[in-house]
This record gives sequence, C-alpha cells and structure tokens, in this order.
Amino acid sequence: MQFWKNPYKLVPVRIAEKWNEPHHNKFVNISLEFLNIEDRVGFKYLPGQFCLISDFGYGDIPMSIASSPFEGKEIFFVLDIEIEREREILSREEGAIFGIRGPLGKGYPLGKFEGRDIFIIGSGEHFPELRSLFWYLALDDERSKYGKITVVLDSNAPSLFSRKGQLPELSELSNIEINYSIESILSSDGECCDSALKLISHLVPDASKSAAAISLPLKAAKTITEHLIDIGFARENVFISLHRNIRCGVGKCGRCNVGHKFVCIDGPVFSALEIEGLVMDE
Repeated sequence: MQFWKNPYKLVPVRIAEKWNEPHHNKFVNISLEFLNIEDRVGFKYLPGQFCLISDFGYGDIPMSIASSPFEGKEIFFVLDIEIEREREILSREEGAIFGIRGPLGKGYPLGKFEGRDIFIIGSGEHFPELRSLFWYLALDDERSKYGKITVVLDSNAPSLFSRKGQLPELSELSNIEINYSIESILSSDGECCDSALKLISHLVPDASKSAAAISLPLKAAKTITEHLIDIGFARENVFISLHRNIRCGVGKCGRCNVGHKFVCIDGPVFSALEIEGLVMDE
C-alpha cells in the first residue's frame, strides 16, 4: 500500500509535538501532522511500513511508523538521540516543517494473524514497527479475529503506553499480556540471551496455532526465529522486520539486499519462509 504512485513526491508535514519516554532518555517521540487535509486522508498505511523523512539540507532518513492507523490524524515516530541524523530532527522546534515520502515497503500481513495467538518480540531501537502492530491489533474493531496477544520486550524498549490520555490502559484491553525480560534480550555481542529463549518457550501454549512478529538485531532475530521453529511455529507464521537495513528506501542504492531481495521494496517485513536460505548480514 503506497501513498503516492511517485515515491519521490514530498508531502509537507510539521512537528506537532515532541515528548520523552518516561524511563528511557535515549528515545524521543515525535508526532507529525499534515499541512494539507487531503494528504492526511490519502495517507493509508499498515503496521511495518516506513516513511522517508526529508530534513531539508540533510537528506532523507528512513523511519518506521510507530503509530497505528487507528490512533488519529497524526503519525508519530520514535527517534534515537544516539543516531546523528535522527538527532538533527530532534533539534527542531515544534512547528518546524519537513517533507515525508511514503508509506513505503511491505507491512505485516494481518490476515496471517487471524485466528492465532500472536507473539510480539522486540528490543530498543527495533521497537517502533512492533508498537504500530500492537496497537493495530489491540484497537481493531474486530479484535475477536485475533487470539491472545503476548508481548515480550526488554528493559531497553520504549513504553507501549507512552501516549497517556490518548490510549487505553492495559487493564482496559482484552486478552493481552505484556512481559518485560528482567535481563536484556540481547547479550553484549548482539546475540539473544538464553533467559529470553526460556521465557518465550514458557509463554507459548500451542506453537502450531500461533504467529510471531520479531524486530531485533539480525543475529538475535535469527536465533529467536530458529528457536520458535524448533518449538513448533511454522516458518510462514514467523515474521521478521529488517527495517534497520534500509538506506535509500526506494530500491536504488542496493545496500539493503538480502540475497536477491531488497528490504525497502520486498520488505521490510518478511516471513521466515521467504528469507530461508538467504545470506543476511547486519
């Protein structure tokens, strides 16, 4: 699903609001509003898709959309102050004008989640696209289409509930469980910790009737994917977001290839079946 047939077309937006994560100084949320109402009406996106934010004079930055289509007229993103290009955006005041291109890429195949328990697994800067997916599923008018939603995050992940007053509290949501790993999901070398694998195994009642969405550094994503398959998940029901590999966003630079696929065009969301056997590097 793509906003404009011409992906190079810039749509003007302004910063509506910036707010810090309450317990994570590393992350800052930024809400963008469209200058033209017809642009907002035409902006249709799915969880897992991304935009190119054009900071005039600094180029385009690929960013996963962190908001859900059900959250209102604005879209928002989670920025990392440790990344220089994202820090440049955060230096702008509310009201500053940018351009965006998108939505781009392939989002989560939501039909694959219907009738299944859903596991959402992520960490830190790989979190935004999972937040979008979580709130899409939680706020869907047809919530009963999906089974239990179980979220596994580590302490480095931003909060799912950072928009206080604009979203329901956890107690108001049905059939949802949030789990924070006591340890980081990731070890110092970027691998997945054994404790996280044990926690996931403990939480899965019936892998054959479940689906999973993973957004982690590649090494850890591979480990968790193979662990899920070992305990009974089907490869076609395990989805990995490779958003952090994206550079130009429109399939021109060739730097995001995974085997013969381009993350920015064929992804960023892939099933484990789609990328089975392909060479993947960070």
